[in-house]
Amino acid sequence: MVFGRIQEVESSVGTKMQNRGGMVKDIHEQIKLDTHWAKRYYETQKKVLDDYEKDVNKERRIRRRDCKTCHYLRNGVAGQALTRFECRLCKASGTNPNTRVPKYCNKCSEKFDMCAKCGAEMD
Repeated sequence: MVFGRIQEVESSVGTKMQNRGGMVKDIHEQIKLDTHWAKRYYETQKKVLDDYEKDVNKERRIRRRDCKTCHYLRNGVAGQALTRFECRLCKASGTNPNTRVPKYCNKCSEKFDMCAKCGAEMD
């Protein structure tokens, strides 16, 4: 049992801790808070996978020339700056609203029915 283990440790180290902001908290409060955020992360990831499976934004995704993986799962961090890119197939130049530039232009993406960002099949 986890709490039994914590109680054993309490006797030798105490139950108070200091967080980064200098606030003193009880370890039990911190465990509850950390558990809350861990469960929330799980629920968020579950929703993302559910959206992927159901393809809830299919029309928007197709318009943007995104495969399901790029649209739902690869939405990481990108710098917010207009960035020039060159299509790997036809060598046409383009501009993207962020630094996560696509591999292919929309014209080639449509012609070969592939994701502009990664080149995978449009599913």
